[in-house]
Amino acid sequence: NRIRASEICADGMYHGQPGLKWKARRIRRWADDLYEHGRVMTSNRGKHSKVFSPIDLDHVKMDCLTWLRNQSANALSSVSFKRYLDTYLVDHGYLANGLEISLSTAQTWMHKLNFQMWDYKKGLYYDGHERDDVVQYRKRFLERMAAMEPRMIKYEHNSEMGEDVSINPTIGIGEKIIVMVVHDECCFSSHDGRKSLWVEGDRGHIRKKGNGKSIMVSARIIIHPGANEDGYWTNDDVAKHLRHTIKLFNILHPQDDYQALFCFDNSSNHQCYAPDALLTSHLNVSDGGARMQGRCTMRVTSYNGVQQTMTTEDGKQKGLRRILHERNIDTNGMRKSEMVAILNNHEDFKHQRPWLEEICTGAGHAIIFFPKFHPELNWIERYWSNAKNYARRHCDYTFESLRATVPTALNQVSVQTMRRYARKCFRYMEAYRLRNVNNESLTLKQVEWVVKKFKSHRRI
Repeated sequence: NRIRASEICADGMYHGQPGLKWKARRIRRWADDLYEHGRVMTSNRGKHSKVFSPIDLDHVKMDCLTWLRNQSANALSSVSFKRYLDTYLVDHGYLANGLEISLSTAQTWMHKLNFQMWDYKKGLYYDGHERDDVVQYRKRFLERMAAMEPRMIKYEHNSEMGEDVSINPTIGIGEKIIVMVVHDECCFSSHDGRKSLWVEGDRGHIRKKGNGKSIMVSARIIIHPGANEDGYWTNDDVAKHLRHTIKLFNILHPQDDYQALFCFDNSSNHQCYAPDALLTSHLNVSDGGARMQGRCTMRVTSYNGVQQTMTTEDGKQKGLRRILHERNIDTNGMRKSEMVAILNNHEDFKHQRPWLEEICTGAGHAIIFFPKFHPELNWIERYWSNAKNYARRHCDYTFESLRATVPTALNQVSVQTMRRYARKCFRYMEAYRLRNVNNESLTLKQVEWVVKKFKSHRRI
């Protein structure tokens, strides 16, 4: 019969489980639903609202939608919506004074109001992070940093005191405390809004085409790049900026006790040579020539203890043949490539250093260049990210607004936050130095896991 058939089905589906009679009744109920309605009816048990939520009220929903739609796309976030709700719910008696909703509740309400996160995407980025030459340079960089870290002042955050505590290094005789000075440039564009936006439904956000006018910041120097503005940032500007920074550093940190470690990214602009550098690529075979037009003549040098000028009596740049002749080298029958090879092996040309390195070492300080494709090692990148995040939240796509926003964006990052950024960069350095059981360096995913898992570089 019908009951027996349902019990056989229940035993076949749930053999050995308790409640077979109840399960048999449910199977008979499903059969009735299928016969009467053509489908199995679903249960509403546990699906009704047990707690009152103001967002279910029509007038609250309309007030929230009105507020959300009146916000600019870059200013709207779940945090700003939460602040609005905290005030709104207290004013309308839905929330007691002194209480506030959680951020997850604000996000849930935004989803109920058909708002979702929308990512602004443009193009792809190809990384050379694990390229062989980059990995080899990173190894040398980490070794040099490991040798200098013990002479640096560390700042650890004390959660009980709510502030950073400095840990002074132990300095040996003749050593100085090293102060790390990082450098980078950043551009703020007037059309650069937030990348992830809250939008209603499937509505996108139409942006203005192009980046718009921009503002460039190098440390705290602000320029307006462009042919009709302040020009463009060149190696001459970097060198001038570095000299000014060294003067300020020497005032703040007496050279008897401190030494600066200037850290630059590995760009071609930072690896350039001084205008009067000893470079064979700037020389012609004969004196002067079109190659030297508009160039600065080379500096006075010495070879085998004898001083040698690089200009003729009439002020022209000496050529390869004359320079080698003055060094008692016969160039008859030589091609230019052979002259260049010989001169490049002479000590003064061979040990010619980049311009920034000459400035730093000449002032008694040190310099180092970050590995390519490794912004995680330079904490100023996180400073720029923080400042740009602020600028994007306040973006209204006008240059006048950008000029007013950039100084505020730079100043709103606290010293304590920057120290936190620096600590994270040092954790990355420690993670790159680690080796697994096979004495192999960690993979990128393992490095990210180590940095997130251990909050102190002392615990890695």
